[in-house]
Amino acid sequence: VVGFQLHAPDMDGDGIYSWLGQSMIFHQISHLEGDTPQDKLQAADRWRAQQIMYLVKRLQSLKEAEGSTVFDNTTILWTYEIGHGFSHDYSAPVWSIIGDGQGYFKTGRYMKFSGDQSSRHNLLLSHYLRYFGLDASAGVGHPDYAPGDPLAGRTV
Repeated sequence: VVGFQLHAPDMDGDGIYSWLGQSMIFHQISHLEGDTPQDKLQAADRWRAQQIMYLVKRLQSLKEAEGSTVFDNTTILWTYEIGHGFSHDYSAPVWSIIGDGQGYFKTGRYMKFSGDQSSRHNLLLSHYLRYFGLDASAGVGHPDYAPGDPLAGRTV
């Protein structure tokens, strides 16, 4: 298990995507209104997506001893902590699962989890516990959000 954060632009003074021609801290941009901030936010999102794709391609190029690739044995969970930066809205963050983790995860689909905004991400994280062979019955985070079946009640 490896976890990393690409960049935390609102956590330090180095949160400027200067290589994208930006001169303002990313977090400040996310609170502006109008088209120009959206262009800057999309440029930063595009850059982060390109970094994820670089990682995927690199993992696909590395062979395992039996002939599969490292990516064949990988799943990447890519997400943001909030759904909309301008309002700090937590109701609709996008979580992307990249790679099927040796066939464990079905790919090529969009899922919408039921439940309130406090529990939805717990459902997916609990599913990841099961992927790692751990007991997911207690859930992730606060005990009130113990999911039972992590994927129950979803719409596809």
